[in-house]
Amino acid sequence: MKTYTNLKRNNLKEGEVEFEAQISIEELEKYSAKVLIGISADFELPGFRKGTVPHDMIKQHVNEFRVFEDAANDALRNSIQEIVLDEKLMTIGYPQVTVTKIALNNPVEFKVRFALMPEITLPDYKKIGKEIFERKGEGDSEEVSEKEMQEAIERIQKMVVASKANMETASVSPEAKATTGDFSSAKATADEAGKLPELTDEFVNQLGPFKTVEEFKAEIKRELVEEKKYKIQQVKREEMINEIIKQSKLDIPKSFLDQELQNFTEHRNADLKQAGITLENYLKEIKKTAEEFEKEESAAIEQQIKTQFVLAEIRDKEKLTASDAEIHANEEFLKMRYPDKDHEYLHRMSEALIIQKRLFDMLEGKMIKSASEIMNEELGDENHE
Repeated sequence: MKTYTNLKRNNLKEGEVEFEAQISIEELEKYSAKVLIGISADFELPGFRKGTVPHDMIKQHVNEFRVFEDAANDALRNSIQEIVLDEKLMTIGYPQVTVTKIALNNPVEFKVRFALMPEITLPDYKKIGKEIFERKGEGDSEEVSEKEMQEAIERIQKMVVASKANMETASVSPEAKATTGDFSSAKATADEAGKLPELTDEFVNQLGPFKTVEEFKAEIKRELVEEKKYKIQQVKREEMINEIIKQSKLDIPKSFLDQELQNFTEHRNADLKQAGITLENYLKEIKKTAEEFEKEESAAIEQQIKTQFVLAEIRDKEKLTASDAEIHANEEFLKMRYPDKDHEYLHRMSEALIIQKRLFDMLEGKMIKSASEIMNEELGDENHE
């Protein structure tokens, strides 16, 4: 039997629907009895053991309206779940409930508004992906210049100098530090920073399995090329997604956007508070007004939501999945990288990485790869970040 009665549907704009309904006195009495059962477990009166006091006597010692209110809340929760199932609703976010009438010995009347899953019309996403993937732009060059090579080598030389200086500082006794302070070691580090070690076969041999300077330079160049390839790939993938979203047709219910923006704002404010930064000072630092900041946040949240819905629609349409065996096998890769994460996190991450890679392979017109190949690539890509 349904908890609610007298259901009336009001179709609203912007992908929302509202229902009006009642909960009868008879139903509320059933829920009140359940509330009293919960109370009776710990209720005591002289002459009765705990849990054995009759309900009629409990009613004389508790707030009658509080019992009724608790019963109404339980009935409302069940009514909302039943409406979703009975009306076959695909909802997003959480419902907005308004109790329009609540009084003892009377039916409870309420309204509930739902945001509905948007209908999505996808463009020819494979064509978009292929065009962008094959397009050659000015920033797509994988060539490594002599200047880039020199800058990379100098970074390594400076890291060696800094590491050596830190080791020397650590070897100074506490008594010496107390007498001279750390100013001498700091000055030595600064002086040595201007004197980079000479790039010789002996020097590069200390950095890895390099016999000669040429072998070392070849490895540096290979890594720079891989880094450029990765950056080009990331730019193209972002461009693909943005263009697919732009050409997709879907309207996100405003109430759902408002909920997501509120959640984002609460988390952002909590992060700022933890960092000891006020929103006012943060806005001054980024040189934006509160209105500009809110507008940018709202646009970013909307784009993020659209991306999630559109990609989920593509995954469903293309039946892009990862089997339990694949997910389980590739959790081992992730355990080595993230030893502090629990099983559930690693399971979700493994599945997401496999499906994401297959989605981009499909958009780029590539052969769908095995799970182990995907995990090796994804974990390798993180080294570029």
